[in-house]
Amino acid sequence: DKADNTNQQTARQQQRATRVILDMASASDDAWPAAAASRVRVRIDGGGGDGGDARLFRLHPDPSSGSVDLVEVRDGEASPGPPAVYGEDRPGGTDLEGYLAISNEAPRRPAADSFRPRDAVSVRLSLEYSEGNPNTFMGMESCAVAKIVVRAYPKDGGGRRRAAHKSYTVDPRCCEDLADIRTVLRAVRRLGGLPDPPPPGKPSRLLVVLNPFSGGGGARRAYEDTVRPMLDGAGVEHDALVTERGGHARERMGRRSRDGEAEGRSSAVKNESEERDPLTTDDELGDVTEYAGLVAMGGDGILFEILQGVRDRPDSASVLSRLKFGIVPCGTFNGLAKSLSHWGGDGYGVVESAFRICRGRTSSLDVAEYDVLGGGDGGGENSASPAREPVRSYLSFLSYSWGLIADCDVESEALRFLGPLRSDVWAVYRGLLCRRRYRARFAYLPPGAAAGGS
Repeated sequence: DKADNTNQQTARQQQRATRVILDMASASDDAWPAAAASRVRVRIDGGGGDGGDARLFRLHPDPSSGSVDLVEVRDGEASPGPPAVYGEDRPGGTDLEGYLAISNEAPRRPAADSFRPRDAVSVRLSLEYSEGNPNTFMGMESCAVAKIVVRAYPKDGGGRRRAAHKSYTVDPRCCEDLADIRTVLRAVRRLGGLPDPPPPGKPSRLLVVLNPFSGGGGARRAYEDTVRPMLDGAGVEHDALVTERGGHARERMGRRSRDGEAEGRSSAVKNESEERDPLTTDDELGDVTEYAGLVAMGGDGILFEILQGVRDRPDSASVLSRLKFGIVPCGTFNGLAKSLSHWGGDGYGVVESAFRICRGRTSSLDVAEYDVLGGGDGGGENSASPAREPVRSYLSFLSYSWGLIADCDVESEALRFLGPLRSDVWAVYRGLLCRRRYRARFAYLPPGAAAGGS
């Protein structure tokens, strides 16, 4: 009887300890689903680790600097005896007890591999067919293999982002219905700040507009070599348009679909294969309202054209408020791309800009609207009847220049082959060697004055 009482007391203590551990795991599920992660085993692809199984741990509470670490399963921590589905009780405690114990001693156990969720543009579950790896999958004999694929671009020692993709093969014995793996991946996406998929019926495709003449003419090469693979890897569907002349982008933004065109085009896209070439022509593209965002590849001028084209539309206010805009620097000066990189605390370059676009996070940006008055001599002091009617309207996202600065930008187009040096050369020519005098009358409204006041 005394032995029975002792055994019952020990069993109750073990139950209370297990309940405490389970309560701890439930309390931390918002940050990291420890219970689900404890039942997941993966094998690191590409030669990482020693070829054994590993489990995923979230060891750092700070999402901006923390990583997801893969710690290899040592002898005695794997399921004993013949292969069995993980998550079952076994001698030495449950999976969760052992998982939390490893978490406590993790600083003394080197990680076989790791990645930072904040460096990822995509974290997804992929099902592949492997004839040489038969297993039991979803309760049936199968050659299907589930893989965790992480598309990441961490910073190197110089602060530039580089591709460092990860792939982990899931042990088919763990959570055969993949529910635990999906739970862990949702947590990784949440920790990485990756956006959720758009709801059904909401536009999700991007339109990439390339100016092949910007800068040194490298926009198309940058698209094929860098931007397109990054968008495809992140699962971002897109179309791409290569402009053919000055003003082409502005004309295209103003084109609107006729009734029934958008629905027919949407059905055609759904029926096309996944190998569909995103490079399209004017006739194949729809109204810009059918896209979730516009990406300009070139200099500041191509985004300027896009904005003017949207501004010319009768529905410009609603389009501007709904569309997202991105820019990939392929021009001469790239003022906006440099400003965004500085503001975001990230590096400057094609990969860095495409990285931010793939992650899909947006922020509002102020723009200025200018009405340029014309007629006569422009309303100067010798004008008998100053012009009052606006003849042209512009949207500006950087600055509005007039005089020498504008001349150095516009007139130096003839020296485009010099790259950024062209503006310096033209400044010497126009500002020193062949000076031009600029006459104007400047007027302003004092603070608080009504726009229509005198």
